[in-house]
Amino acid sequence: VVALVLVFLVGMVAFTVDVGQLVTVRTQLQRSADAAALAGAIKCATVPGETQDVAAVRAEVRRFVALNS
Repeated sequence: VVALVLVFLVGMVAFTVDVGQLVTVRTQLQRSADAAALAGAIKCATVPGETQDVAAVRAEVRRFVALNS
């Protein structure tokens, strides 16, 4: 009986660690996406009369994704 309970407890600890890792990775990915979106939005902000350089915006977004991943 004790061995069965011990196996169950070890399994639950392993599951808890896995879920914690999953939540951590998900949070990091969301932060990376948020930083990239913010960088792209800032890069898109132009002075009235200027045109937006789409390639520069994409490059900035990719740079922030690389920095935060």
